[in-house]
Amino acid sequence: MESVININSYTNFTFSPSNIHSQDDLTKTSIKNLAKIPVGWDYGSGYPPSKFVISKALQVYSLGKILSFQVEVKPETEGGIILTLYKKDEFLDVIINNDLSFDMVHEKGIGTEFKTLLEQENVDLSNISNKLKQIKKSIECTSLEHYTLENIVLKRDDSEVIVSKNTVKVSLYSMQNVQQGYQVVYVSI
Repeated sequence: MESVININSYTNFTFSPSNIHSQDDLTKTSIKNLAKIPVGWDYGSGYPPSKFVISKALQVYSLGKILSFQVEVKPETEGGIILTLYKKDEFLDVIINNDLSFDMVHEKGIGTEFKTLLEQENVDLSNISNKLKQIKKSIECTSLEHYTLENIVLKRDDSEVIVSKNTVKVSLYSMQNVQQGYQVVYVSI
């Protein structure tokens, strides 16, 4: 089965993915198939990424996948790749340049209502990994509510379950006000 990727409104190229079973496979295949972009794909200019650029892009993609980020892939005219890794309204653009260097831009917001929080050139994979972890942690921390015994779901050792009006999913590190002997359970009603 052939798929068409629309790189811009005027230029298309085609590839035949094999065994695409999930979004993960589709994203990996999309990254790998950027090597098949024809020279001149961008209005007469533009080069396909090298296998080394593609390898670096797959490394960054794997970091994002491990941390549950969504990923969008876009080729750069000079043979680089831009990966946009995002959760909610936080976006990290990682640019893999054709010289194998990395740049990153961190933005918060949607559409025209966004703010650039960070722009860095010549970063390494550990900088990218640390930034992704920081973004993930800030999103998780800002979504936590103040938990009390009245608004959490608990399970006692004797299997009695207490379900409140508001069923919430909590992490053990956010359970500072819970008495010992209770264990968090996740339920849906």
